[in-house]
Amino acid sequence: MSDHYLDRGIPPAAIMHVAPITAMATAAAVTTTLRVGCRVFCIDYHVPASLAKEAATLDMLSEGRLEFGIGAGWSAHEYASMGLAFDGAPQRVAKLAEVVALLKAHWSGEVMNLAGEYVNVAGYAGLPLPVQKPNPPLMIGGGKQRVLSLAAREADIVSISNVPFLAVNDAGLDPMGVRQLRDTVLRLNADLGMTVFMNTHLLSEVAKVCTSIGVLNHGELIYNDSIEATTQRFPDEASLEDIYVKVGGASPA
Repeated sequence: MSDHYLDRGIPPAAIMHVAPITAMATAAAVTTTLRVGCRVFCIDYHVPASLAKEAATLDMLSEGRLEFGIGAGWSAHEYASMGLAFDGAPQRVAKLAEVVALLKAHWSGEVMNLAGEYVNVAGYAGLPLPVQKPNPPLMIGGGKQRVLSLAAREADIVSISNVPFLAVNDAGLDPMGVRQLRDTVLRLNADLGMTVFMNTHLLSEVAKVCTSIGVLNHGELIYNDSIEATTQRFPDEASLEDIYVKVGGASPA
């Protein structure tokens, strides 16, 4: 069971059809020994205080069969598809640490008083109490040093992600992204004739790709006087093929 709205969070993908909490509760209700869990809940897809209560309730009703997994999120595409801001890894892992502290405080049954940058909960005790003591087994998932260090300190189970986390360049592109950019440049050049495209966020990368495949041998990549002036003309959300610039001429209609 996963906490994704797109299959594995990777585009293009089919939409996942079941929500994890409801599915876990159903599985627990129709079995007697099956342990239930999610690999892993994303901190930004749920209100942390509500998630802590849902988990405690599920552990109570299943008579102690919950294994609770949580992570900092990783799919920028899925965040965008859901209309959520995708913060940098340091911010997401810092939030994950505060959410883990909330979970443990909630599951203790003591009155909570947590004031952090991301989590602020005070004035009530976490109820119901989970059956498992001191809390349901806590799994933290991730694939980089920062989150795995947190898992080593706080988790009962560490889930090392099998998602291929590839190094990205200065433009935020992994090797697959660079290949897709190259293929798009070639296609546009073939379809539109001596034409290259540019994206407000990938200007320098487009220039490098065009140079590497010889597109610019036929002319110059036109920035409309300057990169700064060009970027001001287009919205931040412009997509990869939104902006076409014809070499030596005007933009195509």
